[in-house]
Amino acid sequence: MKESILNITKPKESIPSFEKFSGLWEKGFEDIKIFNGKSGRIVMGTDKGLREQNEDIIAVDFGNDAFAVIDGMGGYAHGQEAAQIVGLQFLKAVKEKLSPREMHKNAHIVMQCTGFKESGAVYLAGQIEKKKLKIWSAGDAHLVVVDSKGEIKFSSKYTTLQDAPSGHGLGEAKTDFTLLENYDRIFVGSDGLFNNIKDEELKNLKGVPIEKAMQELVKSAKNAMKNGLDENTGGSPDNLTILIYEILPTPLRGKN
Repeated sequence: MKESILNITKPKESIPSFEKFSGLWEKGFEDIKIFNGKSGRIVMGTDKGLREQNEDIIAVDFGNDAFAVIDGMGGYAHGQEAAQIVGLQFLKAVKEKLSPREMHKNAHIVMQCTGFKESGAVYLAGQIEKKKLKIWSAGDAHLVVVDSKGEIKFSSKYTTLQDAPSGHGLGEAKTDFTLLENYDRIFVGSDGLFNNIKDEELKNLKGVPIEKAMQELVKSAKNAMKNGLDENTGGSPDNLTILIYEILPTPLRGKN
């Protein structure tokens, strides 16, 4: 009888929520799932694009409303390892409440100490606190916020590849912030996305469910990689990583 009661009351498995997941995410776009973030809903994915291997990675800490898109730098050795180092140092920094500068410096030190002196990784990280999105970045990963009317309200500034943490150079984290409102959408991507689509194209996704928006961005980026952005611009074959975060009113949060 006790066994029967236990079986009946055992909770069903569900989509991972912000209470359950913190770590590195390396899954692709084949089976896009919606995750519960602390401030709304998230979809994310990464794949090799038109490169031989994927050196991108996503780091998320749903409980602390933090995320990062990290891109192992092409042309450097051990880009994949460098991206993982930055991802793990980002998660550590969020948990221990370290500053962006400390996180950046720690990633550089770990690369040196683990023998990856020729490695490097760019990143764009964000954390939401009371509808204030804090951003820190180094390199050409990018973040755009689109409001509920489909207008761009924020677009992150690109920095140079020399700002990225690497085994042979410290670089520097750049910081910024923007205020968020309900139904704003945060689009974060590696250069495999934003070298192949323009910020303005995100306006066309107004009202499109975020999982469908993800599919359309993947299709557009990969098409541009093959055929060029337009008649005058060639595409940029690269790894492709995308995270979309839709901010929701409090009563709708934590619901699939």
